[in-house]
Amino acid sequence: MENLTITGFDAAQGFNGIATRVPAWNWVIRNNRIKDVGTGMYLGNPDGSAPFVNGLIEGNRIEETLGYNLQIKHQAPRPVLEGMPQGPSVTVIRDNVFSKLTGGGEGERARPNVLVGHFPLQGPGAEDYYLIEHNLFFQNPTERLFQGEGRVALHNNRFVNWLGDGVIFMAHNDVPRAVDVIHNTILARGTALTVSGMPEGVSPQVAGNVLLSMRPQPEWENGLNHVGRLAEAETLFRAPLADLEAIDLRPRAGQLRMPETLEIAPHWPRARRLSQQRAGDAAARRFGAYWP
Repeated sequence: MENLTITGFDAAQGFNGIATRVPAWNWVIRNNRIKDVGTGMYLGNPDGSAPFVNGLIEGNRIEETLGYNLQIKHQAPRPVLEGMPQGPSVTVIRDNVFSKLTGGGEGERARPNVLVGHFPLQGPGAEDYYLIEHNLFFQNPTERLFQGEGRVALHNNRFVNWLGDGVIFMAHNDVPRAVDVIHNTILARGTALTVSGMPEGVSPQVAGNVLLSMRPQPEWENGLNHVGRLAEAETLFRAPLADLEAIDLRPRAGQLRMPETLEIAPHWPRARRLSQQRAGDAAARRFGAYWP
């Protein structure tokens, strides 16, 4: 599904711009513009019976939705269907804009910009993960920008919420099981990053990030991240207070340099290659999201 414009479909939160209600695999959803709808993309069923597998969601701009800009539902044990991938797969979400500056639901109807649910807990799909990279998550006055569980690699994204919280990994239909939060820039009036509910003995990989909030979080002040106050943003970045069209989160000259000795090792091979490529680029050895 490419190059579509979907708008004016927001009489109810359940009115979806793009939806899947049956098992779907190898889908490409690219370069679409979705605005003023109930939910931008709703992929899967509430009971986990319609898995979205090995998809690519790329280059879309989704804004001013009542509910989620994007929700990918959790997955129950995956059916064996002809053609459906049975080995480990990656669903990629990259180069998108997710904005909920205005028009979102309030109270019990408030939703994050993006929520991803867990993959099957056993059997086919249990080793799948989300690679979420190069996206801009912009503003949400009633909820967080991103919520996830299961197996997620969150790499090289920009999160800006002057109105509330940034990113949370927490129990929803299951729990976060393997989490990488690497080289992201998160600016949030509330909490920048929360990770809770992981199995005993399992820790997230949180490194290379810029985490700015009204109340800096000491749990991430471990030398692996730049943790500070939201007031630093104008010193660190070129235009962090601008609107969606003009915001520029590239670091100012000389800011956010990472120590040469800092090494980051993501869980998954594909994500690890991305991190290694970046480490080999001297200009990219900075805390936070970066791409030329």
